[in-house]
Amino acid sequence: MALDPLLAEIDEDYRREKMKNLWRAVGSYIITVTGLILLGTIAIVAWQGYQNKKSQQLTARLLEARQDVTQDRRAQALEALDDVIAADHRTLSGLAMLWAARLSAADDGEKSRQSYLTPLLSDTASPEPYHHFAHLLAMDDKGHAEEMLHGPFALTAREIRALDLLKQGKRQEAAEQFRVIAESVNAPQTLRQRARLMLGTELADVSAPEPTADAKVTP
Repeated sequence: MALDPLLAEIDEDYRREKMKNLWRAVGSYIITVTGLILLGTIAIVAWQGYQNKKSQQLTARLLEARQDVTQDRRAQALEALDDVIAADHRTLSGLAMLWAARLSAADDGEKSRQSYLTPLLSDTASPEPYHHFAHLLAMDDKGHAEEMLHGPFALTAREIRALDLLKQGKRQEAAEQFRVIAESVNAPQTLRQRARLMLGTELADVSAPEPTADAKVTP
């Protein structure tokens, strides 16, 4: 029994020596991995901060473009939009391209397609909805009238057509398009609400006919 304390002390010394040897073997790796994790966390936080700051700056430029448009400064608006496009932001740059395409189409439709819509359509990194909207804007109303009324954004295309018809003074035809949207069970709620609002206010004096069988077929 007198040997028990001695054996316990030897066992404890053995364990301490074993832990020292283990630390010598793997301690440097633990320190390295911990350092890499810390550096990675710092880099991620710094990158996120940079991205947030960049998004804020680009959003400010978009707001400047909006202000320029309201004050009929189209050239300045396009300049601001071009800055956002050049920044190559995944979402804001695509939005700026769609806006610039729409804004420049009034002066030069071909330039609008070549400068903004074609690059957006060929950019596989852009969100898919941007591609659909770019496709709609790139279409010639006369040559692709029927094609616009099919596909994932068919009802959006109808709204665009209805607004264009309303601008041309074709109130009856515009009301018919809005009624198709208002009665479609597949239309997003906001789109359907806008159509009903137009029918109840701007086109309240127009009796829109029942949609044709073909018009009722929505995506």
